[in-house]
Amino acid sequence: CSNDKRLEEYSPWPSRNAALFIPALAERTSGGEGDLYLDFIVQELLPRIKAEYRCSETFYMAGSSMGGFISLYGGLKYSEVFSKIGAFSTAFWFEKTKMFDFIKDHFNPDLGIYLDVGTKEGASNQFISKTYLHDTLEIHYLLEKLGSKNLKLLVDQGGTHSEIAWKRRFPGFIEWLL
Repeated sequence: CSNDKRLEEYSPWPSRNAALFIPALAERTSGGEGDLYLDFIVQELLPRIKAEYRCSETFYMAGSSMGGFISLYGGLKYSEVFSKIGAFSTAFWFEKTKMFDFIKDHFNPDLGIYLDVGTKEGASNQFISKTYLHDTLEIHYLLEKLGSKNLKLLVDQGGTHSEIAWKRRFPGFIEWLL
């Protein structure tokens, strides 16, 4: 996804919260196209992959930041398609209340969910770092309370909001996944 469409395509809900983390978006509502993105994956991309390649019927979805947000949403919306989800440094702040409600309404205890977060997601910005950590712990607690059968949480001490941090944590995700 291109950076200019990331917020739109990786959330099913519009939000004005982006300005808290990205001040340049202060006068803008972002998000709302996430269902179109997921429908493309489930209704067009996966059937084409199945038709053209010999593959397993087991599918996973994972992403980081807003990609983690849409992956968790997508796994819950299409739990008959995806068996496990990876959500790295998930941007729950984008619409945490709506995600909470969606989890409660669409919870599937058999969906495997991997959550991870660094303690320095915002680098030197304590507000961002605390928000990412707190939100991830809240979502983890909710999933645990609802009875998730395969739930993994990793808190990376000193981990940042970066591809380098996600690359370092990715092998642990793959080990959990397989």
